[in-house]
Amino acid sequence: MGSLTLLGSRVGGRQLIGEYDGAYWHREPAKVLTDVRKTADLLAAGYLVVRLREDDLPPLEINSTRYLEIRVYSAAPSHRKPWRKSHHGWAS
Repeated sequence: MGSLTLLGSRVGGRQLIGEYDGAYWHREPAKVLTDVRKTADLLAAGYLVVRLREDDLPPLEINSTRYLEIRVYSAAPSHRKPWRKSHHGWAS
């Protein structure tokens, strides 16, 4: 699976965009560059961006208070839902 874009709710007047990056599609350097550019475009448009990246992917070099990157483990059950509660205060 490539990126799965999850449109979330509005937080602090901004739309929250979530991306799930699977290691199979996002490990190549060209895909990492695509992920960085896409995130930069979303941030420039005013969105809050959360990227859930599988554990063996390199972190993206993005420095913004409106960007959050969370490591997920593909073998762990229900790895797409817990980030909402554990990182709730980040976007406030």
